[in-house]
Amino acid sequence: GQDRGKGESMRTLLKNGRILDPSQDLDIVGSLLMEDTQVVAYGTDLKDVRADEEYDCTGMWIAPGLVDPHVHLREPGDTHKETIATGTQAAAAGGYTTICCMPNTNPSIDSPSTVALIQERAKAACVNIFTSGALTKGIAGTELAPIGALAKAGVVALSDDGHCIQNNDLMRRACEYARMFGLPVMDHCQDYSLVQDGVMHEGWYSTMLGLAGWPSAGEEMIVARNILLAEQTGTPTPRNSVHVIWNLGAYLGSSGSKEKLKESRPTAMTDLLRQAEMLVTSGVMLGVTLLDTCWGIPQIDQEFDAPIASYLDDVRICLEARNATVFRARSFS
Repeated sequence: GQDRGKGESMRTLLKNGRILDPSQDLDIVGSLLMEDTQVVAYGTDLKDVRADEEYDCTGMWIAPGLVDPHVHLREPGDTHKETIATGTQAAAAGGYTTICCMPNTNPSIDSPSTVALIQERAKAACVNIFTSGALTKGIAGTELAPIGALAKAGVVALSDDGHCIQNNDLMRRACEYARMFGLPVMDHCQDYSLVQDGVMHEGWYSTMLGLAGWPSAGEEMIVARNILLAEQTGTPTPRNSVHVIWNLGAYLGSSGSKEKLKESRPTAMTDLLRQAEMLVTSGVMLGVTLLDTCWGIPQIDQEFDAPIASYLDDVRICLEARNATVFRARSFS
């Protein structure tokens, strides 16, 4: 860059990139000028612009920092898999500037002291880190975690990620407490009595390979339960201020689950559908090229929890992604 005097701002020009900003319904190919960290101009034909540094962004996207509400940083306890440092560096490399870490660590994030530990280590991270807290102690699904204390400690959501509360009354109470403290609930939807030891979607390929299948109903029954509990415990609220929402995106594999969401009555679940629809579709499309159900190529070492469902499910959900409402959905920021 050019030499600058003391106190002068740094001007950076990003040229020929695809500029995206859903908040302004903006999607153009052009250039964008930044002064230090502020955007000062953009357009399809910026001319006579003074810049200290210029970058050709042909074939690249220029967008606000992405937000990922479902991240496994594995601290504390499983640092051989991931750490806060490595996870946030990977997030930054992918364009994510804000992430929310899941609570299924060892020990789980079910106490204010564990939340404080993560917050302290997050100070050195290169992206913003928010923390979700466990719904139940030890993510065991038997006793509620101290939700009020977790809220006071600064968690932004509640989840037993990787596990699903099977006791319906306990889940109801968890939702009621979450509503009291204005915290969203993220549920990993699976009925253990149905999915049991399933390792892939139940269907033609599971039979051909002799592998235990996971029926779609094992997911859809919990989705239906959560819709009913949202109606039982939630109250209609203004848009974007829903107290009880379920993040189904990370593991939603059945188009039947999505249909149940679309059919739910206008309660706390309706804004869930608007806000989580992007997660629902992107989470499913991520696995399209990995599982044999789409391409007929057995990949036994690839296992999802819940597994990607049938080709027909993939097609139905991918078609939903083409609906413009998916891309106007807001993230959990």
